[in-house]
Order: sequence, then structure tokens, then C-alpha cells
Amino acid sequence: MRKKFLCAAIFAIGLLWVRPAVSQWQELCSPGLKVPLAVQAVLIEGDNLLVGTYRGTIYGSTDGGKTWSPRNRGLSPSLYETNALVSAGDTVFAATTDGVYMSTDWGNGWTLINSGLPSLYSTGVGALARSNSTLYASTPDDGIYRRPISGGTWTPDTAGLWRSIYGVVAPVNSIVVDDSTIFAGTNAGIYRQGLTDSTWEALDLQGQIDAVTADSNKVFCVVNVDTRSIYFSSDFGTKWNDLSGNVSEVSSITFHNAELLAGTSNGIFISRDNGQNWKSLDSGISGPPGTYDFVPELKSEGNRFYAATFQGLYELGAGDTSWSLLFNQYPVPPSYNYFAAVGVNLVADAYANYYNGSIQGTYVSTDFGSTWSADTASPLSAFYNIIQVGNALFGIDTGVFVSTDEGLSWVERDFGLPKIGGINAIVESGGVLYAGCGGYYLNAYVGGVYRSTNGGFVWSLIGLKGIPVYSLAASGENLVALCGGNYVSHFMYTSTDGGATWEETYSAIPQGVYLKALAAEEGTVFLGTTRGVYRSDDGGLSWINESSGLLKDSSDVYPSISLMYGSASTSTSPSTLFAAAGGNLYRLNNAQGSWDVVYEQPAGSEGRITNVAAVDGFLYVVSTAGIWRNRLTDLSSLGAMIPADVPSGFILSQNYPNPFNPSTAIQYVLPRSGFVSLKVYDVLGSEVATLVDGRRSAGTYSVVFNGSKLASGVYFYRLTAPGVNIVRKMLLEK
Repeated sequence: MRKKFLCAAIFAIGLLWVRPAVSQWQELCSPGLKVPLAVQAVLIEGDNLLVGTYRGTIYGSTDGGKTWSPRNRGLSPSLYETNALVSAGDTVFAATTDGVYMSTDWGNGWTLINSGLPSLYSTGVGALARSNSTLYASTPDDGIYRRPISGGTWTPDTAGLWRSIYGVVAPVNSIVVDDSTIFAGTNAGIYRQGLTDSTWEALDLQGQIDAVTADSNKVFCVVNVDTRSIYFSSDFGTKWNDLSGNVSEVSSITFHNAELLAGTSNGIFISRDNGQNWKSLDSGISGPPGTYDFVPELKSEGNRFYAATFQGLYELGAGDTSWSLLFNQYPVPPSYNYFAAVGVNLVADAYANYYNGSIQGTYVSTDFGSTWSADTASPLSAFYNIIQVGNALFGIDTGVFVSTDEGLSWVERDFGLPKIGGINAIVESGGVLYAGCGGYYLNAYVGGVYRSTNGGFVWSLIGLKGIPVYSLAASGENLVALCGGNYVSHFMYTSTDGGATWEETYSAIPQGVYLKALAAEEGTVFLGTTRGVYRSDDGGLSWINESSGLLKDSSDVYPSISLMYGSASTSTSPSTLFAAAGGNLYRLNNAQGSWDVVYEQPAGSEGRITNVAAVDGFLYVVSTAGIWRNRLTDLSSLGAMIPADVPSGFILSQNYPNPFNPSTAIQYVLPRSGFVSLKVYDVLGSEVATLVDGRRSAGTYSVVFNGSKLASGVYFYRLTAPGVNIVRKMLLEK
């Protein structure tokens, strides 16, 4: 049996030895590795609702929040945030990082109306309000601007507002119109102006005013002085009472029918005595409190309250004590860099940064990827590489860490490894560990190859001192190292005596080629480069380009990936070489000397494969779009990565949260228009709810199921369409 090199790589085209490849793929990413869109603004007019999100996308509903669809036509694709929404009849206005958009058909189409506004920089318009005839908008450095609702240009409305010695107006955080008076909360206090006036009056309340609400003669303000507390005025802002001892860390407030609600970093609270006493009103809202600005906006409509939160939009009816989820959506999933599968346990390094939180660090699944949880107890903050040696996992972070319990706990084993320059690769051969280290540090290159013969407890430098080593391959005493500077490999070293001596072989590599990844078996070496894949049959003395079938761009460069590590199959049958380039996965057809596509990312997708692993009969493909799995024995034909239970592009996602009480959101995707039914059944097969029953256009939808009138237990929800029947299970826990 031929010996195989185990490889570690961190750059553009990754190579992996596994068995043949691909038909149906199963997605392993669960809500434990997702963060819902932060809802920052909400607009309610009867059954018509709009929500503005952190990523700028606006969603709309015309049935009271039962179903939702994107309302983005006319919005800039690069729109970053939607901060406020107001309406005047059928016309809607949105304050965004681009400025102010207007829609005359309840969000189905938008037009930017920035004429007259000053430079908005990246912050855009943060606050927006209207009277019967006028719009008021805040700008980053130039205060408040006004514009007739009927049309025209924006004009300054800053007389009386505080200015610095350089003429910069204090930032305006909140604008509220009540009857005949406008209130503006600024970083220099609160101001008041009559609707027919042209000058602002400074009120006797200083400091940064983050939020304002007014009703009749009562005005409440959030003052950001250490504790973000509430101040109350019963005479329209002339005198103020400090309520800071009662509730703090407030980000939003609303007042209606003698009920005052405050959204804080510790949840939502309610007061029925003008803020003197408060009770928690968190029931039904998922997600942990303690996040800054957990509730960006609170609104009332009729006898109902609405909370725009980092977990979605919630509704509280008259007399209710628990919120019901109306809307949540999931943005682009995290990027996954490194991955390991041991038994039923999966370990992934994930990263995504959202306004309402982040997915960052090490995540573990103990049920084949059905659910994931953050490894908060581990000393590992994130993986730079991970390999499996027997029953142990070795992970690279700031040092080398080892787990002997299938990734559930980790201990550091890096005595003797350098503390500067970074650890870039780690491989194993014959029970010996090798680590490639180095980089550019303090205007000099550092690095080398290190070895451990006792499971990683102690390491020693064995060669290539001062040379950054970014990729390694090892088989017995034979070692291959890709080296270079600034994280780009330019040349290669080989050793046939376990690293005691090294021979530089970069002159045999084609000129102008950056080396990105390495895979080999005895007698054959493959190099992944920016110019495709090269093969050497004589130990690196000569090279043949073997890139037929690989996708490249218009400049003849093959797309790169960020980080790549592949573990070898333990099968003794002939192996197959896989290559990941950008978002595509290929396998080498040895008979043809060319590459066959295993997975080709959809047009317009920006996903890219970052890791491939073959463990215990499964091929795992890890990308910026998710984690996918397929049985090696099932990889007899080519196929796209789609969930195994989803035919022809129809998607019925797992409900979230799950388990739930009393509400949960269900998202589904329709690739074409047609009749659709989405119903809920109990374990006896009896129908308990109809969520959707009618014709729908192609697109992504979200519907909320409320189980407040049902008993705890397992329920099933089924999506049906012509030729489609998809069923999922959910759990109601009261």
C-alpha cells in the first residue's frame, strides 16, 4: 500500500486526498450558528407593517405580520442600515445610511430624496419624524433639516440649536412630533419648537438625549449620563424629574394610555405610574439580555405595543403578559474556516459580526451538526488550523492545543514553539508532529519547522530557521515545506531525513507562480497555485500544469480561498484528489488528467470553500455559506449542495426558536410562483393551524406560528406545492 502525505494549507487552492465524490448534500448549519437580523425600525398601519434592519433590508407584511417579503426595489444594494420609518397616508419615508428614501406604494418601490441635504458621510440620516405637512430629518454634523411632505428640497432648521466654535451642530438622536410641538433630543440637551416656529428653544435638561417620547403634556427622555436613565416632565418639558434610580441602561421608550415602556440592555420594563415603579416585561422574547441597545425601538399602535429588538419584531396585545414573535430573518451565515469531525462530534471555527451580536470562536456539535453551541470554556478563541491524530485533535490558535475527548475540552501544548510570527501548519506522520511557523515580525522574517515526539508537550526547532513556513506535508522521514514572505509562498524546501537537512527546490517551480497549497503521495506531488495545479512525478525536479477543468478569472488567475486544511481518508482503496478554488469543489479524474466539478456555486453567490475533510465515511465541505456533508459511498454522481430533503430549489427551514413558547418563525423559499400551502399538525395528524394557503410569487418568506392556545408537545409543519411535500418537526414547551 502506498504511503500518503497528510497536508496542511492556508491559502488559495486547497488539495485533499479522499475517496470519490458527490450527489446529495445535507446542510449542517443550525440556528446555533446563526444570528437573526437586528430590527431597528418598525412602522404599523393596520395590517400593513414594515421593518427596517441593520443590514439595510426592509421587509413588509400586508396581513398583520403573518407573512413577510423583502421590499428593496430602488434601495441601494450597499445600503447598510435603516434607522427610522414614518408614513403619511400611502407614502412611506425611510431614514437610512444613504439618506431618506420615499415610497408611494407602501415599500414596494423606493426613490432617494436627498436634494438639499448636506454631506451624510457613512452615518446617514439617523432620526426622522413628520407633522401633518412637513418631514424632519437629522444629519451627522448639520442638525435638523425639513422638507414638505408633498415634495421639494430639504432646508436647514437649526436656529437655536447648540453649535461648536467650528459651526458644527450637536448630533440629533431623536425627533418627536406631538400635537403642535416638536422635540429634538441632541448631544447637547433637549430642544422644543412649535410647528409654526423657526427657532428651537433649549429646555432645562442637559446631556446627551438618546430618545424622546411625548403624549399630551407628558414628555419622557433618555439621558445618557453614565446610566442612560429616564427623565420625566409633566408640563411639556419645562421642569424635569430624575427617574434614574428606577430603571437604567435605556435605549428606547414609548408612552401610551398611561403605560410607559422602556427597552434596556437588560430587557423590556413597564411602568403605569409615570416611571416611579417598574416591572419586567420580557416573557416571550428570545435571546439573552445584556446586549447594548437590545431594543432599538418601541412603538404603540391602537392597543398594541411593538418591540424592534436584536432578535426580531415582537408584538404585545392589550392584556397580554407575553410577547409574540412577528418577524425575524437570518442574514448571510458565518464564515467557517477550520473544521474537524470525530465520532458524532463536530468542531467548527466560525466568524460573523453583526450589529446585534457575533458568531466568533469555536463551536461544537454533539449530534452530527443538528445543533451547535459555543465552546465558552475552551482556551481556544479561534482555529487557524486543526488536524486529527488518532483519537486526539490538535488545533492552532495562538499556540497548539490538544483535545482527547472529541473536541469537548482543550489544553495547551506548545512548550518550545515560538511566541512570535505565528503557527501556520501542523501535520503528523508516524506519531511525530511537525509545525510550520513564521511570518514578518519587527521588519524581519522569522520562522522554521518544529517537531514534537511526545504528542505536542515539547517542541524543538529542526530546520529552516528564520524562514516563514506556511504549508507542510510529511510521510515518514520525507518532508515538504512551502515557504515565503508576507503569507505568500514563493519557494519550496524538501527533506528526506526528518528535517535534519533541507534542500531548496524553488528553482524547479514555474516563474511567477505563487504556491498556495500542497498534497502528495509517494512519487507524486501536487501544488495548488495562482496559476492552477501543478504535478511533479520526480520529487519536484520538474512540473506539469494539470489544471484542465478548473475555473479561472479573466486575468488567468485561479480564485483563492482564505484557509484550507484537509484530512485524509483511512480507506486503502485508490484515493481521489479534491481541489477547492473559490466557491467550487473539484475532483481529479486520473484517467483524463482533468478536473470534474463536484460542487459549483450558484451564479451571483459569493460563497467560497474554506475547508474540506473526509472522516468516518463522510465528506464535509465547509464554506462561507455553511457546512455541508455527504456520504463518501453516495458520491457516485455530481450534484449541487442543497439540503437533502429539498426538491428543485424549494426550501423549508427549521423553525426558530426551537423549542419555542409561544411563538416561532418559519422561513420558506419558493423558486417559482404558484399555489403554496403551509399547515401545522399535531402528532395524531390533525390540522391545528393554516399559516399559508394561496398563490405566492417566487421569493423568500417568513411566517410566525403562535402556539399559545396549544398544549406542549411535538408538532409538524408541512409545505406543499405542485410536486413538493416537505415536512419538519418542532417542539412547543410551556
